Amino acid sequence: MYGATIFTDGFTIPSDTVVIVGSGPNGVGNYHKIPEDAYIIACNNAIGIPELQGRFDAWCVVDIRCLEGDKPWFWNNIDTFPGTRLFRSDFPDHLTHRPNTYTMDLELGIGRKEQYHRLEYGRIKMGGSVSGCAMQVGYWFGDYSANQKGFKTPNRDSLVETVRDAYDIVKSHPKLRIIGVDMKGKGYFDGSKGKVPIFKDGTWVNTCKNLGYMVHWMLMDGVDLKSYSETALNVEVI
Repeated sequence: MYGATIFTDGFTIPSDTVVIVGSGPNGVGNYHKIPEDAYIIACNNAIGIPELQGRFDAWCVVDIRCLEGDKPWFWNNIDTFPGTRLFRSDFPDHLTHRPNTYTMDLELGIGRKEQYHRLEYGRIKMGGSVSGCAMQVGYWFGDYSANQKGFKTPNRDSLVETVRDAYDIVKSHPKLRIIGVDMKGKGYFDGSKGKVPIFKDGTWVNTCKNLGYMVHWMLMDGVDLKSYSETALNVEVI
């Protein structure tokens, strides 16, 4: 589908286990924990993890800096990745209007606890890294989405409120798993280093805190959220 959006054009995840794969080094040595029947979403340069080649179902990219041309992991995979692309909606048309590509409208200005008090159907909230965006996709669409409960998402420019109301009635949660979502340090799975700002304890400045708010809300909402690798987030590691 060309120029599609996840909330209005029939995007679904056909599994009740959704695994979000980050590019952190803590994931190395733990990829074998990912179930064979899981729906696997790669975040940014995690698309290049050798052990998971051929297993990724989707690829989530929201980093606008990819357009600057200094992200080889993006340009090397943009035309060859065979799965579903999940891109931010303000990427240019030549990136979003291609097969198996869905866009996400991102809500800016996240950074306060109350803004993560409740996730809202129809919106993906920024501020908690690309992993946080992918986790929201898993939360909304993992198997028990409104689409698969008989509620059809509306066409563009039509009201989303009806779907939100119906969704509150039928929503059940998938198993949400993360791996390589370290939220600490500057290293990647391949030994390279990034430029992310960090606090003295090594956690990512603001981003870890923001994602922590969302994780807390999900756990309070009854989401079965766990990690396959060590993380700075307050979730159980299994």
